[in-house]
Amino acid sequence: VPIYPHLNVFIDGDTIVAFTENVEQRFVSHDWQVLRFDVNAHDLNAITGVIVAARTEKNKPTITCLQTMIGYGSKQQVIHGIHGS
Repeated sequence: VPIYPHLNVFIDGDTIVAFTENVEQRFVSHDWQVLRFDVNAHDLNAITGVIVAARTEKNKPTITCLQTMIGYGSKQQVIHGIHGS
C-alpha cells in the first residue's frame, strides 16, 4: 500500500510557495481509492491500522495520505532548515 507523506515543507520553506498540486485529487482522477488519515505518521501502530484499512479495497488500487513532520524528534522538527543540516 503506497503511503504519500504530506510534509508541507521543502528545502526553501513551505511547499505552498512552489507546489500546488492536489496529490489526492490526481489519484482520484485515475480511479484510485484515496484514504486520508489524521494519525501520527511516526507511530508504527497507527501506520499498521492505516495499512489494514487500505487493504480492504479489492477492486482498485489504494494510496494513503498521511501528515508527516520533517525532522521528527530533532531540535529542528518542522523547520525547513533541517534539510542538509
